[in-house]
Amino acid sequence: MSKRIRKLLSTALALTLLLAAAAFAQAENTELEPYHIKWYITGPMPQPGADRVMARVNELLEPINATLEMVSTDFGNYVQKMQLVISAGEPFDLCYTSNWSLPFYATANSGAFLALNDYLETYCPTILETLPSVGWTAASIHGGIYAIPNLQIWAKAEGFVIRKDIADKYGFDVSVLADTYDMATIEPLLAAIQANESPEIIPIGLCAGRGIYSNHNHEEIGGPQLPGVVKLYDDTCTVINQFTDEAFVYTMNLARDWYLKGYVVPDAAVLGDMYAQQKAGLVATTGEGAWKPGGDVVAKQQMGGRDIYDIRVSDPYMTNAMLISTMTAVSATSQNPERALMFYDMIFSSKELYNTITLGMENVDYKFNEDGTASTIPNSGYDVSTYGWEFGNQFNQYVMEGQPLDVWEQTIELNNTAKASPLIGWTFDPEPIAAEIAAVSAVTGEYNRLLLTGSVDPETVYPEFLAKLDAAGAQKIIEEEQRQIDAWKAGQ
Repeated sequence: MSKRIRKLLSTALALTLLLAAAAFAQAENTELEPYHIKWYITGPMPQPGADRVMARVNELLEPINATLEMVSTDFGNYVQKMQLVISAGEPFDLCYTSNWSLPFYATANSGAFLALNDYLETYCPTILETLPSVGWTAASIHGGIYAIPNLQIWAKAEGFVIRKDIADKYGFDVSVLADTYDMATIEPLLAAIQANESPEIIPIGLCAGRGIYSNHNHEEIGGPQLPGVVKLYDDTCTVINQFTDEAFVYTMNLARDWYLKGYVVPDAAVLGDMYAQQKAGLVATTGEGAWKPGGDVVAKQQMGGRDIYDIRVSDPYMTNAMLISTMTAVSATSQNPERALMFYDMIFSSKELYNTITLGMENVDYKFNEDGTASTIPNSGYDVSTYGWEFGNQFNQYVMEGQPLDVWEQTIELNNTAKASPLIGWTFDPEPIAAEIAAVSAVTGEYNRLLLTGSVDPETVYPEFLAKLDAAGAQKIIEEEQRQIDAWKAGQ
């Protein structure tokens, strides 16, 4: 049996290499015209050294006769930016999409993304070889594949980051967060910071791009802006409205209490992110969207190189939401989707290309250490290393200084052993309730950032929020989600 398996694997690898060779031979033999790829992302661009790094990237793209332009918008404003780009019919090639930013299902259903089924075999052989099938299932609607899941940490576990010097100064035992999974346990530290540190120090970094964390233990069906979740322990898969659930109310009230006590910046609801403040050492504590092996090194970088505690504050689960938490879609307006996909396949196949995009240029922006790890060079003008999850296959990234040498093996193991959501394998179809989704998303987009940063009084604003949700069709959305899940379960 082992010989047969090896033979099958060998045959599969040979076929993959032939497909890859065919794709690139096609590019060479037809003498492709030059093509400029426009890629919308969210995060840390522009940077002072971006031009020279992109020049090197473009050298690496010479085999497909393409050049690359990366256009970035901060997390808090990315959705609005992309909605304007899409509604205007602007030609572009690639964009970031997810369950939480530029929501995948709703955006794909609007016709903004190209179905990739007829392209992948020819232009993305490495991606097809690399991605587990569960990723393609999550990226599908009515059998059409509308995005490429980025290969990274797929096991969902929330984290929380605390500056070590501040926690140690006030004798705060960080293990209480890991033991209780309750954000309220950090209150004594926030109070001490507020009372004793400089007014410039922000006790907790809440903003529009990252509201307060609370351990909700649920699977989001259409993303955080859409009503409808299933509790992770609920094998009956009963859909509830998370915005009326006690966990949301608890989180909302806690955020308000902290806002009134001055732990949160006054303009939190309009800040897309707080990475500049973190880098400057002005943020004492902050939530972390996805805890992962070796993530403490990334968190330390985001905190300007300061030592930190990186605490996992929830159990790890595999959810549909996490599978689509970071994806790349091809725009329906792309003038050359073939070339865009050739480029994206190269990100999976070429470690040099991937690391040039994320780390920059060797011995200018980063260097290798004696143990084989890489470390960034301070103030080089380019460093996107903490956003590696946004660019294709993060397992191509060089192991960073301080991370365990087997960090990617640990990550894969966590992916493989995390408890699976009861909805794994099911795909949400937003089409029957597209109008209600648009109306409800506008409401949640307006109120979520206000309520989850504590910026408004829940006594008056929360009832207004619920009333607008009802008027926009929240209940119809939940009923349709339940209908689809029940049909899926009946067919299993």
